[in-house]
Amino acid sequence: MPHYAGGSHDHVHIKIDWREYFRLFVERHGEPVKHGEHFLLFPDGWRYSSTKHEGPELEPPIDPREKTDLQLTYWHRVKVRLHNELQELEAQLKGLQRLADSRSLPIQHRVVYLGGEPGAPRLQVSESSELDLTGLLAQKEDLVIRNAEATRKIGQYTNRLEEIIKGG
Repeated sequence: MPHYAGGSHDHVHIKIDWREYFRLFVERHGEPVKHGEHFLLFPDGWRYSSTKHEGPELEPPIDPREKTDLQLTYWHRVKVRLHNELQELEAQLKGLQRLADSRSLPIQHRVVYLGGEPGAPRLQVSESSELDLTGLLAQKEDLVIRNAEATRKIGQYTNRLEEIIKGG
């Protein structure tokens, strides 16, 4: 054992940073969706605890049919989430447009953002300005593109599953 300066009574403690490990896991395996009560599912079939940063983590199934079925489940859940986000955004856009159309002056607004790390939320409030829907319209366009990609992935994994079933 190496000797550390300060005498033989010094102790070195290593603390595992599970939050960072999980952040790197997400970076490697993609954005997760909820899978059952206690797990997150990733696009490549990996699963990870939804309640603890230290895991457990589960490898994708070895069986191609099971793995493809998990990946198909992943993309179905992504599509449902994107569809719901798109509906909410469209309703918000319609409501704001209706409100703007019913007034004689431009609507003034502030953007309120609550974010930051869990346990240390950060509130930011913008200055008041004229309502501009450009950002929301760009967000809608992004959701439409991501929804189309999820639809494409569902088709891809459905075809793969059918090939596995026919071949197996």
